[in-house]
Amino acid sequence: MLESILQTGVGHFLMTIISFAILLFIVSKFAWDPISKILQEREEMIESNINDAKTAKKNAEATEDEAREMLTNARTEANKLVQDTKWQVSKMKADQIEQAKEEIEEMRTQAELSIQRERRQMLESMEDQIGKLSIEIAEQVLRREVNSKDHQQLISELVLEMDASINESR
Repeated sequence: MLESILQTGVGHFLMTIISFAILLFIVSKFAWDPISKILQEREEMIESNINDAKTAKKNAEATEDEAREMLTNARTEANKLVQDTKWQVSKMKADQIEQAKEEIEEMRTQAELSIQRERRQMLESMEDQIGKLSIEIAEQVLRREVNSKDHQQLISELVLEMDASINESR
């Protein structure tokens, strides 16, 4: 019995090996090349996808770097624009202050000239009035002999006339 089991076992074993060899031959002849080709195509596709992903990542990083650079440039330009605007405002203020000072100085000069002109006119007017009054006094003195009472009265009249003339010229 042992012998029959061994013979059957060896027979089965040989039959299994022969069946496996035939199956392997059929698979390698008809199925291996298409499977191998499919696996090769799949491997190439995966490798291509990996390369595309790497390229896309590099492009994304380059785009991100460009965006950062553009943002930095925009910030720099904005800061420069703010600084320029501040400088222009400061200059405008300084120019306006300088212009106001010049206008005030011009007004002061005109006021001084006007005061001097009015003072000169007033002095000329007073000189004319004093001259006229002196002539009138001299005429009155020459027309009559002056005593001390008349002399006092003439002086009082002269002072009153001078005050009236000064008040009129103001």
